[in-house]
Amino acid sequence: MNTKSILKPSSWFCKSWLAGSLIFGAFFCTRAWADSLETAVPKIRSVVIERQDIFPAEEESLWLFRLANRFHLRTKEPVVRRELLLKAGENYDSVLAEESERNLRALGIFGSVLVTPHIISDSLVDLLVETSDQWTTSGNFAFGGGGGAYEFSLGFEEENLLGWGQRFELLYEESDLRVGRCVSFYDRKLLSRPVSLYWIAESRSDGDYYLIEAARPLYSSRDKWGARLQGLTYTDRLRFFDHGEERFYFQQKVREASFSVLRSWGREFKTNASLGYTITQNRFSGPFYFFSADTVHTPGRYGFVPPEERVHAFTAALNWYVNRFSEERYLDNFGVVEDVRNGESVSFEYVFGAKFLGSSLSRHELAFSTGTTRKAGRHLFQVVAGNRTSFLSQNWEGSFWQGNLRYYWRWTERQTTAFRFDLSTINGLSRYGQFLLGGEKGLRGYEARTLAGSRMVLGTAEHRFFGPNLFSLFGLGGVVFVDFGEAWKADERFQSNELKGNWGAGLRLGLLRSSQFRVLRFDWARPFGSGGWIFTFGTGMSFELE
Repeated sequence: MNTKSILKPSSWFCKSWLAGSLIFGAFFCTRAWADSLETAVPKIRSVVIERQDIFPAEEESLWLFRLANRFHLRTKEPVVRRELLLKAGENYDSVLAEESERNLRALGIFGSVLVTPHIISDSLVDLLVETSDQWTTSGNFAFGGGGGAYEFSLGFEEENLLGWGQRFELLYEESDLRVGRCVSFYDRKLLSRPVSLYWIAESRSDGDYYLIEAARPLYSSRDKWGARLQGLTYTDRLRFFDHGEERFYFQQKVREASFSVLRSWGREFKTNASLGYTITQNRFSGPFYFFSADTVHTPGRYGFVPPEERVHAFTAALNWYVNRFSEERYLDNFGVVEDVRNGESVSFEYVFGAKFLGSSLSRHELAFSTGTTRKAGRHLFQVVAGNRTSFLSQNWEGSFWQGNLRYYWRWTERQTTAFRFDLSTINGLSRYGQFLLGGEKGLRGYEARTLAGSRMVLGTAEHRFFGPNLFSLFGLGGVVFVDFGEAWKADERFQSNELKGNWGAGLRLGLLRSSQFRVLRFDWARPFGSGGWIFTFGTGMSFELE
C-alpha cells in the first residue's frame, strides 16, 4: 500500500480545516471588535438648550443693557433645535456637533454658540447647546462712497422676526446714480420645513427688480438632495464710465425662470452634481450717448456685447470641495468667530442653449474654477482662479478670466497684516460690463470710477489693528494701507509705468452686538506723488476672504 496516497488526503483535510477555523475565528473576532467599537460610542441621552439674551445677567447692571434685553425677543427654542444635526437617542458625533455650531453661527443672529457634550457614563452623554443672541432689530443705516460717489440706505430691518429666525426688510436707498425703495423677506426653513423662501421687490428711479425663490438647500453635509425654483424680472440702466464720467448706457429689461436639482455625496470630501434649465428673455436698447464726442467710447472697447433676445438653456455643473473648517478671529472682524473653509475646491459648469430649444442663437458656455485655502500657524492664504468661455455655434465669442489672492499674517492676537491681489480680464466679447477702480472700489486715493476698462489689476497691503472693546458694545481699531492698480480697455496696452498707487490710514469701528454690520470703515488716502486726500467710507473691511 502506498502510504503517501493515504496520508495526502488526510493532510489536505487537516490544512483545510485549520484554514477554515482561522477564517471563521478572524470573522467572529472582527465582528466582536466592531460591536465593541459601536458600543464604545456614547449615545445622546438628552439635548438641553440654554438661550441667553443679548447681555448676560452679570452685565445687566447698566440700565441700557437691561432695556435692550427687555425689548429684544429671544430666539425661539425650535429655531435652535431645528439647526442641530444631533438628536436624543443618536450616537454622539463631534464632527456633527461642530457643524451644528457653524449652522447656528451662519444664521447671523447669535453672538456666540457652543455645543458641548457632558459625560454621564461610558455609554451616555447629555448635549448642552448654549446660544447668546445679538441685537437684530435695526433702523437700517448703511453708507459707502467717497471720491465723488456716495450711497446710503435708510430703513427698518429685522433679521430674527419675532424670534423665528426670519428676515424682513424695508429700505430706502440712494446713491449718486439712482434712488430706490425695497422690501424683502427670507425664511431659511419655512414653517420649520426643509424649504427656504426668499422674495424681494424693489422700485428704482432707473428701473425695478422683482425676485421670488423657493429652494430645498443642502442644510448639512449629510443632506443628499437639493432643488431650486426661481423667477425674476427687472429693468435697469447698464452704465459705462471713462475717467469718472458716465459716457453711455444701455436700457435693459430681463425676465428669467429657472429650475435645478442637485445631488451631493461625501462628508468631509464633498461632490455635488446639478442639472438645471433656464429660460431668459432679454430686451436691450442702446447705446445712448450724452454728447456726440462720447461716441468714440464704443461697447467693443469694453469687451461688451448685448445678450441675445431669447435664451433657453440646459445647465450641468459638477464641483468638489473639502468640507473642513477652522475657527479664526481678528481677520476680517472684531473677535467674532469666523468659520473659514480649509482645503481645495474645483468646479465645472456647461451651459447649452440651442435654437431648437427656443434660443435666438446656439450658444455653448464652459466655466471652470479652482481654489485653495491653507492655514499654517499664524499664516493663512487663499487662492481662487476661474474662467468662463462662450461660443456662438462653433465660433469662439469671448472669455472672462479672474484670479484672486488673499494672505493674512497674524503678528499678535489683535494685529493682522492682510494682502490681496486681484487680476481680471475680458477677452473678445462678453456680457459682464466693465471693471471700475477708484473711491471705495479698490484705489482709495482716487476719485470714484476714475479707471474703467475690460482688464483690471488691483493689489493692497493693509496692517489691521484691533483695539480694545468699549462697554462690550464697540471695538476700536485702525489700519494703515497701500493700494496699487490699473484698469484698461481692450484696444489699450498695459504699461507698468502707468500703474496707479496710493497710501493712507483708516479707522475701524466694530459693532460687537449687532447682527447686521460687523465693521464700519472710514479711510483717508492720497496718491503717490501729487494729489489731495480722498475720504471713503463703508461697511466691512476693504477686502475679505472669498
